[in-house]
Amino acid sequence: MSQLIYIVSNQLQDHDLDVRINAREALGELGEKAATSEVISRLVIALGDSDEDVRWSACEALVKLGEKAATSEVISRLVIALEDSDENVRLSASGALAKLGEKAATCEVINRLVIALGNSDKHVRSSACYALGQLGEKAATSEVISRLMIALVDSDVDVQSSACGALGELGEKAATSEVISRLMTALRDSDEDVRSRACDALGQLGEKAATSEGINRLVIVLGDSDENVQSSAREALGKLGEKAVTNEMISRLVIALGDSNEDVQWSARKALWKLGEKTATSEVISRLVIALGDSNEDVRWSACEALRLLGEKAATSEVISRLVIALEDSNADVWWSACGALGKLGEQAAMSEVISRLVIALGDSDRYVRSSACQALGKLGEKAATSEVISRLVIALGDSDDDVRLSACEALGELCEKAATSEVISGLVIALGDSDKHVRSSACRALGQLGEKAATSEVISRLAIALGDSDEGVRSGACEVLGQLCENAATSEVISQLVIAPGDSDEYVRGRACQALGGLGKKAPTSEVVSQLVIALGDSDEDVRSDACEALVKLGEKAATSEVINRLVIVLEDSNEYVRRSACQALGELGKKAATSEVISQLVIALRDSDEDVRSGACEALGELGEKAATSEVISRLVIALGDSDVDVRSSACGALGELGKKAATSEVISQLVIALGDSYKGVRRSAYEALGQLGEKAATSEVISRLVIVLEDSNEYVRRSACRALGGLGKKAPTSEVVSQLVIARLKDGVKISEKAATSEVISRLVIALRNSDEYVRWSACEALRKLVEKAATSEVISRLVIALGDSHEYVRWSACEALGELGEKAATSEVISRLVIALGDSHEYVRSNACEALVKLGKKAATSEVISRLVIALGDSYKGVRRSACEALGELGEKAATSEVISRLVIALGDSDVDVRSSACRALGELGEKAATSEVISRLVIALGDSYKGVRRSACEALGELGEKAATSEVISRLVIALGDSDVDVRSSACRALGELGEKAATSEGISRLVIALGDSFKGVRSSAYETLVKLGEKAATSEVISRLVIALGDSNEYVRRSACRALGELGEKAATSEVISRLLIVLEDSNENVPENSIDLETFVHTFQDQPVLAYYNSSYSILTVCSHSYVSLDNISMAFFDYQSNLLGPIVLPRVHFLRFVITEPLPLVLLHFVQQIAPRIHHLVFNEHYLRQEMSCASSRSIPNFDARIRTKDGKKFRISYYDLVHHILLLRRVIAQPELTQEGPTLDYFINDYCNRMA
Repeated sequence: MSQLIYIVSNQLQDHDLDVRINAREALGELGEKAATSEVISRLVIALGDSDEDVRWSACEALVKLGEKAATSEVISRLVIALEDSDENVRLSASGALAKLGEKAATCEVINRLVIALGNSDKHVRSSACYALGQLGEKAATSEVISRLMIALVDSDVDVQSSACGALGELGEKAATSEVISRLMTALRDSDEDVRSRACDALGQLGEKAATSEGINRLVIVLGDSDENVQSSAREALGKLGEKAVTNEMISRLVIALGDSNEDVQWSARKALWKLGEKTATSEVISRLVIALGDSNEDVRWSACEALRLLGEKAATSEVISRLVIALEDSNADVWWSACGALGKLGEQAAMSEVISRLVIALGDSDRYVRSSACQALGKLGEKAATSEVISRLVIALGDSDDDVRLSACEALGELCEKAATSEVISGLVIALGDSDKHVRSSACRALGQLGEKAATSEVISRLAIALGDSDEGVRSGACEVLGQLCENAATSEVISQLVIAPGDSDEYVRGRACQALGGLGKKAPTSEVVSQLVIALGDSDEDVRSDACEALVKLGEKAATSEVINRLVIVLEDSNEYVRRSACQALGELGKKAATSEVISQLVIALRDSDEDVRSGACEALGELGEKAATSEVISRLVIALGDSDVDVRSSACGALGELGKKAATSEVISQLVIALGDSYKGVRRSAYEALGQLGEKAATSEVISRLVIVLEDSNEYVRRSACRALGGLGKKAPTSEVVSQLVIARLKDGVKISEKAATSEVISRLVIALRNSDEYVRWSACEALRKLVEKAATSEVISRLVIALGDSHEYVRWSACEALGELGEKAATSEVISRLVIALGDSHEYVRSNACEALVKLGKKAATSEVISRLVIALGDSYKGVRRSACEALGELGEKAATSEVISRLVIALGDSDVDVRSSACRALGELGEKAATSEVISRLVIALGDSYKGVRRSACEALGELGEKAATSEVISRLVIALGDSDVDVRSSACRALGELGEKAATSEGISRLVIALGDSFKGVRSSAYETLVKLGEKAATSEVISRLVIALGDSNEYVRRSACRALGELGEKAATSEVISRLLIVLEDSNENVPENSIDLETFVHTFQDQPVLAYYNSSYSILTVCSHSYVSLDNISMAFFDYQSNLLGPIVLPRVHFLRFVITEPLPLVLLHFVQQIAPRIHHLVFNEHYLRQEMSCASSRSIPNFDARIRTKDGKKFRISYYDLVHHILLLRRVIAQPELTQEGPTLDYFINDYCNRMA
């Protein structure tokens, strides 16, 4: 290359004109690689050539050489060329100066360009305007701006247009009132280009241009006759909106929506699209809804599009309703746009009616409508993932139109795991063979989105086949999905196909194949895989080489072979900077195995790479190689890197020195890191602090500590946090009183949680002092910190200061002080605190009043004074809904003490509040007040609340009626709760079930039981479970054959909670449920081979209670520990007639509980023969067992050192003493037993199970 450049540069002096011109053009085409000092010198000489074409081509060539050509000599000669006799040369020179950018923005250049603005040649004037704009902020002097304003009224429209463009490029510095005024005048110019450029300029000037006049003028221009001007006006309004969306702007655009000129309407909608969610006001949405009914189909379509782009903020019930109507529009474009809009409105639009209409649209005759319906259903998310939707989308996979099939694939993928049914997976597998390549590719992606459920052998096998598809998009998609399915896809078939893929003709497929091989994890690194990735390191495409580096890292230590490491070292010299960076990263992540002298040496060389990302990567890699890389040369080069021109390199160098640890803690390193603490870039400062912390006590010099303390006041929170960590890492030398004080303040400023371990008396003392800090944010954070430290902070000094903080000038401090006092609980319940919180109930800020309510509740019974209750009653009428809600909750929490007639009366009034949360809280409060609140008026109003339009209120009303108990068990209440069992909301249905259970036997009406039976089949597991629990509470009246039959069916439910509830229900129904069928089904559940079933589906307490008067069972299963069931069941052992066998480890033996009689076995696996004989022999002889007192005491002393489930068994010894021991220990340790029947051969300690077995075996022999 250098020889070529030398030959071509010599041609610049050829006597033939055409040769000289062609030589200059050739050098320009060679670009930056030709930007040698000799070439630049020759081109500068050419600027003085006698021929104008040569001078022109020299200007053009200098531009193409890039920034390296921006020398003072070049710029000087280009300035001279601005006055060239040839207009093309002058034009090219100004363009060249513009392209050289800010480096050319010297005073001399700017002055010469200003002079050029007065040139007689219009092209020179225009080019000078353009050049000044490109020079950036440095050119935004008052003189330049003044001359450009004059140019706005130039006789030539091109100059005017260029002047507009230049003023826009100069940005906010040019945004003077005079400039804005002139540009607004230009909006009325007769030339459309000038009008368009004036719009552009106003958009670039920022907030200062967002005046009412400016916005009004731009809105008017939306109706311009020229489409380019309209577009520029829309863009300008959009840009101004990003800075300042004013009400006036929105108002003007809304008015424009109703303009008689359809172009204005259209442009206004597009402007609203551009501004996005910021314009989603009720007025805008209302106007767009009106536009949905416009007679013009284009207007209706654009309204749909506008609503789509406004996002979820436009998802009102009215909008959704009108869009559903638009699905029947006579125009197909409106149909599919409405579909798209509903999809973009998100889950809020996922109402049953919307979903139903979109499903209908899947059968529309117009393919665009069907396609859009698919897309919309996908965007609605999980709520749209009903069986009907999924079924119809599967049908759409077979649509005659390619786009519909494509959209169906995408929709099924977006519905994610809920759509991962066998039917869907099968349909997508078929789609992998679709005639359309885009459908096949989309089917690949969809299978990847379905997650692990799609990782079936059939799917993986078909994806492996897809790796050989004729289309590169399908092949790359198959690679990507196989990588996503991870180790599930790491079959020999897949790996063998992926190993071939790095040799694919398409570079994108090769790259994806490398990524997939990396994604398959530790199952993939066979020697063949590693070998192929090593080959890929030499691929012709840089992205593939980079992907190969990353894949080798993911394969783990097995990929850290000498061959891989050697090739990565070679790749450090790759021609592409991204590949070199990836190689650095790979070597760093391969860890200690890669820490060879050759690797370290090459990484040191990479520290001098021309690309900053490579230098940064080399720093990081050396840091990750650890102590082996901590050589004097490495440390020396990293210290040099601390002065690199690139901030990321400096930051990475700091990090690397920190990672190298104590070996790097030299005086030079520490000194340079201290200098880095003053770096202009916050990231470097932060890394320097962290590095100093990692170097440990050697770095704990007075200078370092002093600098770190200063930095605790840094304006950047991340820097302050790093300084905190650094001080923590410096060891014992750092924690002086000044450091502790500054650390506390710094943490408060950053909102960093102060842990309980750090909450020493000194820290708490500093927090108290911080409550007096001049910075309100620090005071607020101090309150927050004390609130979270509860136990340690509940001192009289803290409480006293928090009380003072209740009168702080800043509302955030006051409400945080309320919260803190509340969290301190009863310890803070002094008369002074209560009195001040009562005063806070009248605070001017609603959050303070609300938190004061909550705090008073948390203070406990001491706060339940008549004064407090009286003020809380007043708070029920507060103007702020949050206060009213908190007052309701507070009165409810105070319980019976607050159950006065006045309180009850006011809570009844609150049931009619305009805010749904207040109504809901009022319901709950009345329930919590208990029987005193169970008046006819309260019950009547709660019944009315069952019909509230808001589901949360209906749910709370159910709960309240349940809590009021039998007094609320009127026929009307029961009737309304039965109706609520059919509510559209699952939580309401579930709460209605539970409420009926709380009302007792009076609720056991035939209608109630009938509806509860129906609820047993509810689609929601929570409702089914609540229905079972309610039937349990209703007792024997609910023990009908129908109920029992449904409960037996429920034992096979797919949900473990339902199965558990069914077990409990059968147990509680008493003797009527103890049929042979019930017992048989319960035994099947116990014998379930799925190890998760016994734990989750069997309630031991219920099972035991069910059979305590029946023939007793013994249970044995070697594959599953019954102790798991036992430890999850709270059972009194006094009356259990059952024995469990657990041989999961070390022949634990029979865990025999009091009064055990072995009459029947449930054996799910072969029982050891010797044990079977043993049980048969001794079982009839065991009438009563007691636990040996001496051994039991030993077990209890050991129990405290273990993690024991919350389960206590009450044990009575032979001499009548009582002990408590966890069931965990009872099951896991073979307790020594003493039989009542005296046997002289027994030791004092009692016999073990081994004794019984050995004794039995001896006798059998």
